[in-house]
Amino acid sequence: AEMGERMQRLIRYCEERYGEHFLGYHLAAGECGEWSYAWRNYTQSDYSPAQVRAFRAWRHDPAADIPRDWRRPAGSDGRLDPTRDPLLGDYLRFHSHVVAEAVCHFARLAKEELRRLGREKIVAVFYGYHFTPPGNPSAFFNSGHHALAQVLASPDVDVLCAPYSYFRREAGGTYYSQLVAGSARLHGKLYYSEEDTVTHVVPAHPYRYHCPDRWTTENVIRRNILGALRDGGTSWYMDWFGQNWYRDEALMQSIAATQRLARERLAFDNTSVAQIAVIADETIATRLYHDPELINRWTLERLPDLWRIGAPLDVFLKTDLPLLDRRQYRLIIELDREPAGTVDDWRRTARAAGVHLYTDAGDQVLAEKELLTLHAARDGERRILLPRRCRVQDAFTGEAVLTAGTEFTVSLPSGATAVWRLSPAVQQGD
Repeated sequence: AEMGERMQRLIRYCEERYGEHFLGYHLAAGECGEWSYAWRNYTQSDYSPAQVRAFRAWRHDPAADIPRDWRRPAGSDGRLDPTRDPLLGDYLRFHSHVVAEAVCHFARLAKEELRRLGREKIVAVFYGYHFTPPGNPSAFFNSGHHALAQVLASPDVDVLCAPYSYFRREAGGTYYSQLVAGSARLHGKLYYSEEDTVTHVVPAHPYRYHCPDRWTTENVIRRNILGALRDGGTSWYMDWFGQNWYRDEALMQSIAATQRLARERLAFDNTSVAQIAVIADETIATRLYHDPELINRWTLERLPDLWRIGAPLDVFLKTDLPLLDRRQYRLIIELDREPAGTVDDWRRTARAAGVHLYTDAGDQVLAEKELLTLHAARDGERRILLPRRCRVQDAFTGEAVLTAGTEFTVSLPSGATAVWRLSPAVQQGD
């Protein structure tokens, strides 16, 4: 109650004095401001008296205590048996519900204050992280981020934010959001990706990928920005610790060129052309013990490999399956149900399902109707197959690549991000 009142006072102060300069308000709480209990390993939360009282009221059980050990028991395969351990399953559901409830509560208060002031502004939050780095089960199980459907239903939350995944960030790797970006788009939420790639300008950081040179920095950031745009979102550039990560004139020129393309893209048809839907199930956080083995294999390690199929993907919550256009998606992959397969296995499955594959070189393809982005996983030549007869130009230089046709070849070094503009093919005689 005290925090809500003070937050409203702060919004009122900002609006009355500087309102014309404010697009909206990003509400932050928890570790790193990301509405998380904690990201550390091994950590579990929350055992405060307030949490215990709330859990008992939610469970309608005045004697319920929050379980003290969430780790996999000896002899267990990692799956939580609700008949053997119903209290833990219930608490893991409550654990995320109470965070989502707080998010929605403060977003509602922010909107109420803005309405009192006669202002219409956006409200943003960090939330919905499902694809946290493998090897650290606490980052997944203790995040409190597994009630995204609850937040998506809130009319007071306009923007969902997250850094892109910290797994496989390297040149030749992949961009994908930590949150379930397809569901954010499906429910009419804006998506803001935090671009916090460690650039070549600063020394290496021990716990995240570091770009060794300017060329790598330019191509990794370009991949990520185009990936966020394809997901229906945008990005901000995050300079951690005030170290001037972007103090490099050539890098700034590259970023400026990407920003110009992003502005041009506003006039394009940005409807998703993905024919593969990947399904993430939030309840997996309540169906497994606090152990890395299954969560790594079923969820966290799979998306980078799926992105190498050679076609774009849309990622949704399982609860959104009834809302999907089954005429668009020719292959639906449920992460916690499908057996592990190599990239080649998935590519064969996609091809058999009638999915259009742009390449079989193992590159990440971020395709749209009018833009085609490819991030090269290896050196060499690859054959690019188009879904229709097109004119192809380099999206940055305007150089013609193909006047009219359905395929072209290109030679790229590993880690390069190539972007092409696709437009209707020029007909003979035009």
